[in-house]
Amino acid sequence: MPTPFTHIAAAQRLLADPDLPQGVRNRLALELPAFLLGSIAADATRLHAPGTREDTHFYRYDEPIDGQPWRRMLERHPILLQPRDEAQRIFLAGYVAHLAMDEIWTREIMWPLMRGIDDVDERRRRALAITLLMTHCDERDYIVIAASSVNALGMAQPRAWLPFLSDADLVTMRDLILGQLRERSQTLEILSRRWGLTPQDFRTTLDDPARFAAEVLSWIPERQLLLVEQNMGLCMRDRLQDWLGEQALQSSSTALTRN
Repeated sequence: MPTPFTHIAAAQRLLADPDLPQGVRNRLALELPAFLLGSIAADATRLHAPGTREDTHFYRYDEPIDGQPWRRMLERHPILLQPRDEAQRIFLAGYVAHLAMDEIWTREIMWPLMRGIDDVDERRRRALAITLLMTHCDERDYIVIAASSVNALGMAQPRAWLPFLSDADLVTMRDLILGQLRERSQTLEILSRRWGLTPQDFRTTLDDPARFAAEVLSWIPERQLLLVEQNMGLCMRDRLQDWLGEQALQSSSTALTRN
């Protein structure tokens, strides 16, 4: 899956997307701390929080994705249909965007490479190629994260925004990513450790164009990655607008009922 730094970089691009209505961009910018925290919150269980990935992403790798993950989130946790304030609403917009990115990555990168492959060694080669690609994208995206985004993320103050991740979990996630943005990324150490490898093992492949082409781009060519990233951006934009649009309809309905 895309790393937190790739998610933040994608959130930055969304804020500048001319095809996103100016009014929506203004709302995201006004609650930028909440939006940025929402864009990384789902990965808390991968780094520190209790629970499983399915608890925060609302689909499994080994099952078909039934509907849109963000709608499954709302079905399981209907309290989220009525955010208490704009900060929580925009936090959830960031969360919806995160789920959209991961869904496209799963459908267009993971499943085409991994489904139907039973041989253990072959599965390992392909899965490692995906992890190396994630690391490559992470390093590319880390350096484009603006100082303004770093400052904004540091200002995020969750207030019972999720029923399945505590405020303490969200603050820990915020601080883990913030510390790396202010000092140095630890992605290489984290991802290589998951494979029982060293950062230098990863570096050897990442820094050698011929080896990277053979071990990674032979599975996922650059043109395919470009298309996938375009699709992720489109899906993020559409799903985020769906969430905010339905919120506007619900607000209007509530107002009419009260009147």
